[in-house]
Amino acid sequence: MDSQNTIAIHKREWSRTESIERIASRFFIIGEESTGRYSWVVEARSGFSNNDAITDLNEELAELGLIGTLNNADPPTLSIVERSYGSGILPNWQIASVWAFSIMMMLFAGSTWANKVGAAGNPYAQSAFFYVLPMTSALFIASEVKRRLNEKAGIKSGHLIPLAMPQISAFWWPFGLFGLLSQRNPEHTPVPSRKHLARIEISVPAILFISGQPLVLAGLLMTPSNPPPDLAAAPLTYYGSIAPNLASSIFIGPDLAIRLQWIHPLGLAGLSLSILAWLLMLPIPGLPGDRLLSALLGRDRHTEMTTQNTLFVLSLGVLISVFVSTEFIPWLVIATIACMRRFGSDQLTPPMVVNMSEGFPRESLERYTAAAIVILLLGLPGMLPSSEFENWDKGLDRSEWPSSVLVDEEQEIEIQLSPLGAEILSGEIYFEIDDPSNSGWGIYGMNGSPIEHYRFDGVMQSEQETIHLSIKRNSSSTLQPHPARIIMTVDDGKSVSQNQILVTAPSQSAPYSSSWMMATNSTVACLDIETTKGNTGTWSVNDPFWASEEVTPEEGTRRNFCITPLPGAIEGAERDDRRRALGPQVTFVPDDDPQNGTKHWRLPILGSEPWISGSNREITLPEWMAVPNATIIYGADPTTPSCILTESLEPHTFTVERLNWSIETSPLLLPSEQVEINLRLPSDGWIAICDGHEFIESLRIRDGPGVMLAGTPLGLEITETTIGIINADNASIPLLRDWSGDAPSLDVWSISAPDSLVENETTTITVTPENGESSLGIFWISTTDEAVVLNFAARCPSGGCGQ
Repeated sequence: MDSQNTIAIHKREWSRTESIERIASRFFIIGEESTGRYSWVVEARSGFSNNDAITDLNEELAELGLIGTLNNADPPTLSIVERSYGSGILPNWQIASVWAFSIMMMLFAGSTWANKVGAAGNPYAQSAFFYVLPMTSALFIASEVKRRLNEKAGIKSGHLIPLAMPQISAFWWPFGLFGLLSQRNPEHTPVPSRKHLARIEISVPAILFISGQPLVLAGLLMTPSNPPPDLAAAPLTYYGSIAPNLASSIFIGPDLAIRLQWIHPLGLAGLSLSILAWLLMLPIPGLPGDRLLSALLGRDRHTEMTTQNTLFVLSLGVLISVFVSTEFIPWLVIATIACMRRFGSDQLTPPMVVNMSEGFPRESLERYTAAAIVILLLGLPGMLPSSEFENWDKGLDRSEWPSSVLVDEEQEIEIQLSPLGAEILSGEIYFEIDDPSNSGWGIYGMNGSPIEHYRFDGVMQSEQETIHLSIKRNSSSTLQPHPARIIMTVDDGKSVSQNQILVTAPSQSAPYSSSWMMATNSTVACLDIETTKGNTGTWSVNDPFWASEEVTPEEGTRRNFCITPLPGAIEGAERDDRRRALGPQVTFVPDDDPQNGTKHWRLPILGSEPWISGSNREITLPEWMAVPNATIIYGADPTTPSCILTESLEPHTFTVERLNWSIETSPLLLPSEQVEINLRLPSDGWIAICDGHEFIESLRIRDGPGVMLAGTPLGLEITETTIGIINADNASIPLLRDWSGDAPSLDVWSISAPDSLVENETTTITVTPENGESSLGIFWISTTDEAVVLNFAARCPSGGCGQ
């Protein structure tokens, strides 16, 4: 025979093929060959269903290490392939050891949580009974149900392996239980049908979900609304899922969000089971949710490129949303893994379903689909399932407190006392009225009595209070109502701070703010003015020490009216009872009746108190500061100087003859006799010297050399002719002169002063006014970074010099 026409046939392979075909022909009528090594179009023999035939065939093929499958074609195609056995089943003692180790981790995590939330009794006992027992029971039932379902389907799977962490970590995983592994790889485990696959894969998530939801509700009902008694760290706040949250809103009400901050260990066990059930139902390759999807769609439809691309795009969209919407690390990790595994789906083998020809009964298909959707929707934990309570140790929440109030004749307002954090708050609030024009404003309680102080106790998230205030003017006041400020000094046990409320009255054109605003190092002072409709006119200031221009705003508008202080304007101004400089008189001349309708206001300038040069220094108090029986109080910017002392500001008292004290530590109550006091000052802020609630002096702290005046603060007009300047530095300081003004002659003072101040000594200078009757002269002392300046300002009055 010609060698070119010879066909070489491997006798062993030919015999194996014939043998497999002969075995298959006992159960199927073999038709034409299909693609694949051992593959034929078949039809079950008479007396056999496709399911019976493939089951009996696989019993025969198992001894040969083969397995046959039927696709969903009509007629079906029989394909016989090598049987993959995967890993074996662990011995019972090893499984028991793994479970015991996981239970121990749960015990540690639960005891830590029980101790953190203040659960009554021994924390290990609480953990064992309320955390470990319910979780272990639910996990074992789920594992046993799945094992029996596998066994019924002819699959030997063994028990599941739980994974748990020894602590509840807000950063890594706040639920303790984080995994549930199968001993057998489902990809190497033949399943009789799609329905069997769906039943097996949904069993564990369904049992965990059904067990976890009522446990969450029971745990919330057992959780108190009050915070734990020994709360020492930020609570870990959970947000729950839809089903228990809806049920809890009926039984618990608005306290649901509060109880989720320190949920009972039983509730945490329910949350752990529910979140694990939800995660297992996600369609991520390798998880039961993806295998369930394969059962519902069918192997071919699940593995086709269109389906996989759609799932990958959805996974990528979820990943982007997670990165944009949350900082919860586990979600970022899970979303990343989902994309990576879906992108490499060509390397993943879907579950092996032996008989695809039976399909999936429509009624069953709808039931399993609905169950999966219910678990995914009702168990949805949100973008941030838990987080640490960031402001857990903060005081009162003032975000809803009014910042201004319009008062006609009388206006009631409410101050809601609710905590910003998680702790129980007790404290007090003092009320002051800053009424620069003395136009008769007052604060009254609901009983009609003036209120200056309010005490609150036991304020927490579940127990809030409301202060009802009534603001009105004294009916006997004949002055035009003018804006004022309510200064609330709030001591909530966490800090002492101020809150201010602007009080205005409906009237014709008038200033809208209660004082001039002048920022640090600013060259202008500004006032909010309001020109009402039908009451237009001109606003002006006529003062030789202030530069300004007249303004005529449009009616019905509110705007700034700004003026510029010339040298000596603030230093030479009158002072109010809070020691602020009063600005120049503001005049409004209406267009319709300038003769009878003209109005005037004199308002203070915020932050214009006199000052001392002692930033981050220790100063020896001069006599004008060391007033017997007075109290020295320090406050930080931007609060307003105040003489209010709350319980947290208990002043320090002493009996020694010499005291070194940091004023930031606490207020200082001076003794009845003069003693030497060395006071350490901070870098900025203010100091108030008070007699009860009355100001003796109010001072701002500024940078500069260590210089003080013997008889008065810096930044005030000096009328005495002899002045002592104390240089507390260890170096001499230049003493400069500065002259300003528009008077014909600025030489209206006789000065006797050196050119420098000797270190650690008091230098006496003499300044005597001469021939200044026709001009306005102001003398004051200021400092620069490295020098002391004698300032002299002489200006002509409004009518001019010599008038």
